[in-house]
Amino acid sequence: MPHVRAPWRVLAIAVLMLAACASTSEPGARSSSDDFVGHRWRITLVQHGQSRFTIPAALGAWVEFKSNGRFAASNGVNGFGATFKRTKHGYGLGDDAVGSAVGNPGPGGAPQSTLAVIDAMNPMTEGGADVNASVKSGQLQLATHGYQITGTPTT
Repeated sequence: MPHVRAPWRVLAIAVLMLAACASTSEPGARSSSDDFVGHRWRITLVQHGQSRFTIPAALGAWVEFKSNGRFAASNGVNGFGATFKRTKHGYGLGDDAVGSAVGNPGPGGAPQSTLAVIDAMNPMTEGGADVNASVKSGQLQLATHGYQITGTPTT
């Protein structure tokens, strides 16, 4: 059975998520096709140890790094938002990270690919997360805590 939060809390989280997705940019913000910032990335693959899961587009899992320092993401079930800062090897999330946690399909209630995205995104969307990020051959590569996510640009 999915976990559902009080309606007022869901509304508050939705407002925070919309703020995270607001379309503003700072003058001179760096963004290019070989940079992870300034793009929304559809998650296409999750790897953990010997496990490898192809992620169907229909799941709707994505991450986005706006040039104004805002991070937003969806694992196909829940949404996330935070500030982020570039680090030497990728990005770090601010302690202001929020997640909707409206639903969790639980074991047996979702395909393995959905559960793989949820598991991989948990350490990448927590406040204080430090994630390796790069773009190779036009694909986003994220890695932390033994998880690797690959994504393709949608914007």
